[in-house]
Amino acid sequence: MNDYLNMIINRKHAVQKPPVKKSTLIRYLNECGYKSIEALPDMFVSSSGHIFDVKTYKRLSDKESRNILSNLNTGTDNRERATPKQRTEQTQPQIQYIDGNRGNISAQNLKHATIYPKRTDTDHERLKTAIRCYFEVEKRYNTKDTVQTNIYLRVIVHHRLFFVKHANRSHIDIFKSYIEHGITTNRVNIAKMFNISVTHCRYIINDFINLLANDVLNDLENGLLYIKDYFQKETKTQEIKKVNEWRKTQGFEPLPLRKKSEKQSIREFEKYILEITKNQ
Repeated sequence: MNDYLNMIINRKHAVQKPPVKKSTLIRYLNECGYKSIEALPDMFVSSSGHIFDVKTYKRLSDKESRNILSNLNTGTDNRERATPKQRTEQTQPQIQYIDGNRGNISAQNLKHATIYPKRTDTDHERLKTAIRCYFEVEKRYNTKDTVQTNIYLRVIVHHRLFFVKHANRSHIDIFKSYIEHGITTNRVNIAKMFNISVTHCRYIINDFINLLANDVLNDLENGLLYIKDYFQKETKTQEIKKVNEWRKTQGFEPLPLRKKSEKQSIREFEKYILEITKNQ
């Protein structure tokens, strides 16, 4: 019986059904350890997580088996029947392996985790305004500078006790890792830390960034904060003037405020030569 079942399972191209009744095939499957899936009468699953479809007389691929089992474990609705717009609005599933071994697709090892329900992008304009409530930034500063932005966010979230305030919010630990490690690691590594897709990781982080910005801007509207001026970078002349003030207190000659032009250098050199000639 096992040999006959293996022959059916290993067929690569099953155009016609084998010469065996469906009831006989089901009996073979039961004797080989396959059990019927109550929600899917034509599907039988083995202890190792492989699914056999008696309607098509074919064993499903590992990927198809994983998807079916993970959906059954969490009662997820069939998304294939939904329209593209409905699929976008529905929760996006993420398969997780309990023991960390992707090769183990047994039903007991698969977990269908709901990660995040929607696409979320960072509102960069609102974020920049929120950051300016705490820092004087350069006018050309762009919040897409992830390193500089992460430095600003780290100060703001701690100042506002953001993690305490939103401690019960789902996936707050992912955003906390981004804030704490964002300078030394990227979102790809953070996604690996939590065994989720990079896309879901990005949506989660963006949502928390927008939440933080909204919290700050609410305080701005209520008059608790104000927008700081842009940081004006000092010119070279301003920097030299400050240095000269210090040199003056130390008894040193002041530095020239600007670089001498070529003509001025030539005139000073000619004057120097003329003085030497007179003294000879």
